[in-house]
Amino acid sequence: MMFLLLPFFAFLLWLLNIRSKKYYVEHLIHGLHIHSFAYLLYGLAILWMAKLQIAIPLIFLLAFIGVSTYTYVSMLKVSEQGWFKTLLKFWFLGLFYFTGLAFAMILELDISLKTFLKKKTCMKQVPKK
Repeated sequence: MMFLLLPFFAFLLWLLNIRSKKYYVEHLIHGLHIHSFAYLLYGLAILWMAKLQIAIPLIFLLAFIGVSTYTYVSMLKVSEQGWFKTLLKFWFLGLFYFTGLAFAMILELDISLKTFLKKKTCMKQVPKK
């Protein structure tokens, strides 16, 4: 699913910075960096929760704040615009990306359930006469 959402994320970055002279591939590389950091931080958070068995919501909140801060600062550096304009773009990016992520997860669940139910009905044995 993420292989489909990463180009979508880069496309959103490209749309938000349409006036810049950067190519789509540069936004794709930026998206790869952001997603790599997010996977690293969320992976470390999951390991920390498994090892210490402490308050799970607090660790996820800290990881989310870390990823969000990293994303905002990287957008600030790459776009070379003011902090307020970048903050507005960050909010729009988050809104549209979360919407796309939710839609993709629902679609993936729907396909998985249909595949599972189809496989289950095909495996029914025919009664012998």
